[in-house]
Order: sequence, then C-alpha cells, then structure tokens
Amino acid sequence: MQNNIRTIQANSMRTKAYQNQHKLRNFNFMIDIPRALGGENKAATSTEYLLGSLNGCLMIVIEMVAKERQLTIQSLAIHSEATSDRRGMLGTANVQPYFLTIDLYITLTVKEDIDIEKFIEMSLSRCPTYNLIYDSRTKINIHI
Repeated sequence: MQNNIRTIQANSMRTKAYQNQHKLRNFNFMIDIPRALGGENKAATSTEYLLGSLNGCLMIVIEMVAKERQLTIQSLAIHSEATSDRRGMLGTANVQPYFLTIDLYITLTVKEDIDIEKFIEMSLSRCPTYNLIYDSRTKINIHI
C-alpha cells in the first residue's frame, strides 16, 4: 500500500494584490482575477484553472482506459461550463462559494464499436478531479 501513495507539492507566493505565482515540479503558473474584482486580469482565476483541470484530468483518464481496453481514439474534446454564486466568496450571502453546477460536453469517437456512455461512466469513476468536485455536492451534468 505504501508504494502506491504519492505526495504532490506546490509552492506558492503572493506577487501583488490578488495575484500569485505557483511552482509545481518544474512548472510555473500565475493566478490572477479580473480587473472588475481588483486584479490585473493577467492570468486565469483559480476556479477557471480548476475547471480546466477537470477537463484535462478526464481526458487523461479516458486515454488510459482506452489504452487498457485497446481502443483507438479518433477524436476527443471536452467543453465545460460552470456556474457559481459570487456572493459566497465575497461573503455577502450564506451560499456555497464553489461551483453550483458544471455541464460537461464530451465528444469522443473511437475506431471500435463500443458503448460510449458506459465507457465515459467508467472513466468518470476513475477521474480524481471529477470525484473531488462530485463529492463537494456540485451538480455535474454529463452531455455525450
């Protein structure tokens, strides 16, 4: 069991008001917020990165599951849309500060004849980012 546990580290530093820099392994990225909220709009927000991470994580898991099942992916794309109530983050109302809903529009074609819905369901069950968000009670709608 111990050999299966992995530690991930992130080092983060404030660079200016509402803006910060992050280092993960050999990769760097910035988080900022729109000008209307006091930032400089020089990078995506943390929740935008989270939404993109959901798409990216699911696409990688789909690739892994396809490889295991010896399937040939011809095309794969995911478009996602999330809603949130800003009042939660701003502290102006007692509402959840994280996503209320996420709609995932998944387009997948494989060379082989398979049940795409079952395949996507299997992939979702193995996607860490999907399950983390799902467990937050965010309503996730899957569109295939």
